[in-house]
Amino acid sequence: FLSSMSELSRRYMSLKEDDDIYIINTQSAVQLMMPIMSTKRNEEIHMLIKDNTGKLLKRVVMSKGIVNEAFFRVREAVDTVFKHNGVSVVLVHNHPSGVPEPSYNDIKLTEQFCLACLLVGIRVDDNLIIAGHRYYSFKENGYIDKIANGRLCLTNGIIKDIEY
Repeated sequence: FLSSMSELSRRYMSLKEDDDIYIINTQSAVQLMMPIMSTKRNEEIHMLIKDNTGKLLKRVVMSKGIVNEAFFRVREAVDTVFKHNGVSVVLVHNHPSGVPEPSYNDIKLTEQFCLACLLVGIRVDDNLIIAGHRYYSFKENGYIDKIANGRLCLTNGIIKDIEY
């Protein structure tokens, strides 16, 4: 697994404009981004902007923060997806602490970004947290689908799973 990640990352770094990378699932995003994000000492937030086939159109560094936080503007992120003619996006940020589990602020940001994208027709495929050689996927843990279907909300600092 680690050798395939290193190879994919090496290929990404040596890409020319006409080379194609497809991000078709969580694992392909992890394989691309783990080698890039796992050794960073400060938090960074990146966006993988894709077309309707999953082809990577652009990787954008949205924020470079400090050791335990990075600032993210939802409006700027949505504008960036439109600027690159994106249809879907994967958010990726790192936790230099080595702990991949999301904080309350990570969950809140994910909810706000997903809802904003939903309103303007952008699909959020995942939000990944890279922590060393481990990761957390909001998609694999059900958050992305619950937010998109209106079944998860944050109220007064409490995460609520809404059942109909």
